[in-house]
Amino acid sequence: RIGDVQIPDDAGFQGEYCLHGSALLDAPDGPAPAASLRDKQSLLVFEADSRAVVSQSATLELSRPSEERLFVEIVLVSGPKILLTPEHGVYSSQCGPGLPFRLVSAAQLTPRSCLPKVHSAGVKDEQVQSTRLVSERGVFRPVTNAGTLLIHRIIISCFDSKDHRALNILPHVDSTLAES
Repeated sequence: RIGDVQIPDDAGFQGEYCLHGSALLDAPDGPAPAASLRDKQSLLVFEADSRAVVSQSATLELSRPSEERLFVEIVLVSGPKILLTPEHGVYSSQCGPGLPFRLVSAAQLTPRSCLPKVHSAGVKDEQVQSTRLVSERGVFRPVTNAGTLLIHRIIISCFDSKDHRALNILPHVDSTLAES
């Protein structure tokens, strides 16, 4: 348990937490595909302490463009697709105002899951339409010193914040969210 957040024993966080090269990470100059990231490139991250979206320098900790790997293809109701390795931790709720988010593996998401999406007025649920396992080439792991990476404004990454501070405030986010 971390604050109000329950982390299940079977969450499956034992493999590599990676993104597919097609993952469009939010950046100050527009979406940046993971496969084209440069070392020290600025990315937008969600800062749990300030409840703000800020720019952070990213490092590509892992880059294997030709390696084939299984990914969970997550299709959101709003249309975007996100490919994550099955073990990748994501913040998920059961969809609904005030329902707490918990850390689960991408493989545990279902069409009844919601992911946290950053809006100008706060964080809202973004429902998963479907998930399936796919085999694709291109495995990448960008990391930042602080904050949680965003893909299509979804708070998606967990490996850059060891204490999962974002989880502690997600059920309590209000319109104090700022953009800088």
